[in-house]
Amino acid sequence: RVPEVSDDTYEPTRLAYWSEFHHRVQSLDVELRDLMDIIWYQGLSQTEAAGILNVSERTIQRRWRQACLKLHDALNGLPPGFQ
Repeated sequence: RVPEVSDDTYEPTRLAYWSEFHHRVQSLDVELRDLMDIIWYQGLSQTEAAGILNVSERTIQRRWRQACLKLHDALNGLPPGFQ
């Protein structure tokens, strides 16, 4: 059985947005970029990120919020599902 493919996968505006999103992630400070890699790209929890980065969960929460705000400002909004 062939998996269904979303109709908007190749929609130019959506592709441009995600391309810009990934570019902006790469331009973050290293600690925020590392956190984005662990939580957004690898899908780990904030608790797991705290263990990997050897910092408190409160630090992770603060950095995550900072990363979200920077991306929100840079992109004039965040992509769907980004919290």
